[in-house]
Amino acid sequence: MGSDYERSLQSEKSKSLVLRFHSQTAGVSLMAQQPENNVIRVAIQALAGVLGGTQSLHTNSKDEAIGLPTEAAATLALRTQQIIAHETGVVDVVDP
Repeated sequence: MGSDYERSLQSEKSKSLVLRFHSQTAGVSLMAQQPENNVIRVAIQALAGVLGGTQSLHTNSKDEAIGLPTEAAATLALRTQQIIAHETGVVDVVDP
């Protein structure tokens, strides 16, 4: 069925048929009490997105349940992405 659909699109570029998607960690799961625990929540959610094949990822900061993120919290959210990408090795494994 998938290849029939692809043929119906009549695309000349196979790259245009590739599924790309963005993921964002769930802000609704963040708790205002003990915001340090939100770091763990966000890291697990971000890892799940990477394991699911996301090409673009936004990680919420630990204090977004309280209000706008502080610069330090935004930096920590960025570092979370960088650690997943460069230190875990998860991006080196091809989905079978």
